[in-house]
Amino acid sequence: MSLYIDGYDIKVLGGKYDHKKKKSVPNTELAQASSSEMIKGTELLSIIDNLKEVHEAGCSITVSVVMKQHTYDGE
Repeated sequence: MSLYIDGYDIKVLGGKYDHKKKKSVPNTELAQASSSEMIKGTELLSIIDNLKEVHEAGCSITVSVVMKQHTYDGE
């Protein structure tokens, strides 16, 4: 049995060096990935893992999940 995800939005936050101010600006959005197409849960984990490795992130990961109850028309 597979878990399917209907959509996702991932942001990688971190410090980005501002050359004008000559200092690092914390909590800057370094990368973003999103989709409204259905994927398997294991594929989403792979995307998260790849972003974590590329951006040397992962010391703090926050997940927010919204599950909607199936509606039955005609009842």
